[in-house]
Amino acid sequence: MVSLKKGNNEGDKTIKKILIQNQNYNNKMKRIKTIFILLMLIAIAPISKPIFSQNHGFIAMYMPGGNYQSVDLITGVRTTLGTTVGNLVASDLGLNGVIYGIANDELYEIDTLDGSFTSIATITPPSNHDWTGMAYDDDSGIMYGYSAYGIPSGEGSLHIIDVTNGTYTLVGTQTTATGVSCIAINHTDGQMYGVVTGTDGKLVTIDKTNGNVSFVGSGLGVGVSGVGQGLDYSSPLQTMYFTNFNSLNLFNSLRTIDLTNGTSAFVADIAGNVGSISIPGSLPLIADFIVNTDSICIGGSVNLTDNSTNAISWEWTFEGGTPSTSTNQNPSVVFNTIGVFDITLIVSDGTNYDTLFMSDYITVEDVPVTPLSPTGSVDICGNEIHTYTTNGVSMSHYYVWEVTPSDAGTITWTDTIATFESAVGWSGTYEIKVKAVNDCGSSPWSNVLLCNLNYTSNLYFISGGDGYCAGGQGPEILLDGSDNDVDYELFLDGVSTNTVISGTGSPISFGYQNEEGIYTSIGNSGSCSIPMFGDTYVYLLPIPEVASIPIGNEIVCQSEISTYQTEPIQDADTLIWVLDPSNSGVILGSGETIQVEWAADFSGMAYLSVYGTNDCGDGDTSDDLEITVFELPAPEVNGEVMVCDDEEYIYSTVDNTGSTYEWTVLGGDIISPSTTTSEITVLWTTIGPGYIYVTETSAESCIGMSDTLNVEIDECTGIGDNIDHNLSVYPNPARNQITIDFSVKDESSFDLMIVNQMGQKVYYQNITENKGSHKIDIHDFPTGLYFIKIITSWGSVYESKLEVIK
Repeated sequence: MVSLKKGNNEGDKTIKKILIQNQNYNNKMKRIKTIFILLMLIAIAPISKPIFSQNHGFIAMYMPGGNYQSVDLITGVRTTLGTTVGNLVASDLGLNGVIYGIANDELYEIDTLDGSFTSIATITPPSNHDWTGMAYDDDSGIMYGYSAYGIPSGEGSLHIIDVTNGTYTLVGTQTTATGVSCIAINHTDGQMYGVVTGTDGKLVTIDKTNGNVSFVGSGLGVGVSGVGQGLDYSSPLQTMYFTNFNSLNLFNSLRTIDLTNGTSAFVADIAGNVGSISIPGSLPLIADFIVNTDSICIGGSVNLTDNSTNAISWEWTFEGGTPSTSTNQNPSVVFNTIGVFDITLIVSDGTNYDTLFMSDYITVEDVPVTPLSPTGSVDICGNEIHTYTTNGVSMSHYYVWEVTPSDAGTITWTDTIATFESAVGWSGTYEIKVKAVNDCGSSPWSNVLLCNLNYTSNLYFISGGDGYCAGGQGPEILLDGSDNDVDYELFLDGVSTNTVISGTGSPISFGYQNEEGIYTSIGNSGSCSIPMFGDTYVYLLPIPEVASIPIGNEIVCQSEISTYQTEPIQDADTLIWVLDPSNSGVILGSGETIQVEWAADFSGMAYLSVYGTNDCGDGDTSDDLEITVFELPAPEVNGEVMVCDDEEYIYSTVDNTGSTYEWTVLGGDIISPSTTTSEITVLWTTIGPGYIYVTETSAESCIGMSDTLNVEIDECTGIGDNIDHNLSVYPNPARNQITIDFSVKDESSFDLMIVNQMGQKVYYQNITENKGSHKIDIHDFPTGLYFIKIITSWGSVYESKLEVIK
């Protein structure tokens, strides 16, 4: 029984209401735990799952496929509640309304609401046994488990199970009645019963002290094969229930058992492989109800719905309600008085009574009264924020504020406090008012608060700040707009410059300013002043600082490209590079890193410098970087160009101090002294055209390459073969003229030519006479070695050397 009296003040009412609600919640939870009782299936077909019911007791069934259902003990109507663990072979409702079950030799705790499960521990049965049933003794608080093997011969064992850890203790073993497939305890007298599987089924009693069995009677299976999958006792109905299953025709039913003779009576068909059943004891009497609303307007009604357990009569009391009392199960009450009222429900099951008292449970309201006129500033400027307040009124849930006209600004609010942000560029009177609102409606608007908004300039942006050069007029400071009849004053670092410009309705200029600092502006309409948007910075722009000396190669060669760089120059917009003399090379690129392409015809000292420049002038030039430009070597190959195969010839170039040489030969091999000297010996090895050139690297690492000397390589085997001839040249050496005597037998014509060391013809004549003497003028021939050749019409070649001196 629950009984509370109404408190004397609001605090007591709140505390009592919370206590009542908590008690109501706890009662509901107890009811749920009492109602949801699990019954397990022990089937010939081993896989089973539970069902649960809510009227006149409950059956928990574990159907194949995992359906967790409730079944009404009277009608057999089933309701699916969820899913649970498969292969449950035993279960029962234990202490505190917790369901325990065994599946696949694992002990589980099962949620009575939705069938969800949590593993507790592994629980392995005795050797050769299978778990077949569980039964909880309400009087002793002991959870029993049964295991068995062998039908029709075999044994069965009764155990006590510790559901906290899955350990168990043997009570006793019997071989009298094998195949005990489920067990249950009569909660009225504490006697344990079991059902023995068989064609007709047998009911036995089981001694909880030693496990011994005694037959009560047969006839449970009513002629079907395989019975007794679920068993439990209903204390409220004073009846033992069980489920049976025919493995041949899949006929299933819920039945009652006469405990005096073991016969059964049909209750309802149950499709599927149904598990054990577990039925609660007497259900508690609990007063409970719900309402469609706990807050209404005056004259409104509240509908109450009884939610009590096991009640057969109801007595309602409604403080402030019409009617004030009722015996209906689900009454409706009208409230015509403003206030907060209690509701009391007393229920009875014919013997006992339970009371639920809900203090200050129903709130009855009316439309709130009008709040007072707002208070706050009444003479303001634009772009300001002001707070307005009003008094709180009874039964108001919230407040609504309004400013008229809306052009005056925007208003936002929280409860009885409103924030008003005034507009700029607008002036005149405005009104502020407020009203209270609840679910029943809103109050009339309050009296207005009349206010005045003085004209304040619109907001414009100041701009124009920039750097300027020393001695310059400075940048022009501008405002991108202005209002008529407003004066705009210019400030420098927060101090007035005494520059005031009247607004024109267009952008305005404060003139050119050459004092460094931050400039701002304020618009003054006479009554109100307001800062303009932003600020602008004026600063003196210096000329660039002195540049640092360039960095780069100080020894270079003609025609090469070198890279130079300098440090960044403070305040410089552009870097200017200077190369002196200007014909020493060409500057490539710009900025802090440049390149110089050195001239091919310049050698000697060059000077590189740099300076920065901006709009205010040039900075000081850096110190010069002194650069030495060296000439490229110009080697020239000296040596014979008409050579014989497999013969050695000497070739040379000028030997310059510090230089190294690299020779390249085609058609022969360098045999001495090495490829890095100024003179080499070449053994020509390939008949035909060949060449030779040399690359010289100076002491300053400048590289030059000679022209290619083309060489004609001959096998030199035709002179005098099968021909009578004489060939002589004189004088030799000669200065101005030479005489060539020759006699060629049996030749109609031949070619006479003189070739210099470069292989160039310097003299040529075709001779048609067979022999003779020829004089040739050589006074224009430069000093050097020449080759005289006679080539006959038969292809024979005759040679002699000529040295010209001056």
